[in-house]
Amino acid sequence: MTIFIFFSDKHSNNNNSPDTSSPVSIPRLEKQWSIFISLPLLFAYLTRYHPGTDRLRTNAFEVVGVDNTSTGIIHCEDCHSLADWIRAITNNITALLTQMIIYMSWVQERVTPAKHWQAWKPKYIALKGSDVYFFDMPPMQTRDWIRCDTAFKVYECMFKVVKDSDLLDDRQHCCTIHTGTGEIIYLNTDSRSDLLYLEKAWYRINHISLARLKNKTFGCTWRGRLSGLTLDLEVGFSLYDSETKSYMWSYKFSRLKGSSDDGKSKLKLHFSKEGSSQIEIREVECTNLQTLLFCIHAFLSAKLASVDPAYLTNY
Repeated sequence: MTIFIFFSDKHSNNNNSPDTSSPVSIPRLEKQWSIFISLPLLFAYLTRYHPGTDRLRTNAFEVVGVDNTSTGIIHCEDCHSLADWIRAITNNITALLTQMIIYMSWVQERVTPAKHWQAWKPKYIALKGSDVYFFDMPPMQTRDWIRCDTAFKVYECMFKVVKDSDLLDDRQHCCTIHTGTGEIIYLNTDSRSDLLYLEKAWYRINHISLARLKNKTFGCTWRGRLSGLTLDLEVGFSLYDSETKSYMWSYKFSRLKGSSDDGKSKLKLHFSKEGSSQIEIREVECTNLQTLLFCIHAFLSAKLASVDPAYLTNY
């Protein structure tokens, strides 16, 4: 996202028809807007102060980019206009930073002896945008992110803190990341606080990314008919029939009471029947079952975080 500064250039338009009531033809002045300055807002900052002083500018500000490029002093008509501009620019800067990196740190990954001569090797993990990245070395340039070959959508994975009774060796403070493709990444942090910080960052980025994504649809079959199962943060579960081009059923997330699957493609969703204690079972078949299950869990977590602000702070 970039801020653009324009200036107007008045020029005459001689193609106007002359005024027959006047002996002299007066050309009309028109405005043309040209870009004077463009400045990327990522890592930029806005200031109202004179550089290096505590003197505040009156109804004026400047935006300074990460490379110290400045927009110059921008003067506003009044304090209300100033407040609007400051709010708009700072909100966009914050939004860009939020889309960037939520978490970056070294961890240890447990590997099989066939792949590595030691059981553990260092990995650099990053939570950015809606993805989790794994690097052998920290990313120093943009192309490092683009070329990363181990990256997954956070909402298509499952994060679990490993219980002490389930630890694979004497290393404590471990967690696993299960991917929709069937991989299980076993990680270790140096301390309990590091592990909890990673867990909190995971659920935070899941909430942010799904609040931005809003919904996701999986191709499936229902009663032998080609359908689409949509997970929507506001609506809940909806099934769309491709033949009739209509929604066959819809349930809010709060009505989901349980689920079961065959580990291959069939999934049964157990919903409470509206107005009674009975349970309705909806069975769908999806070839991408594991990713669908992880996405359901991610949407449920994001929905809970949206209705209960204390949910994220508890991690």
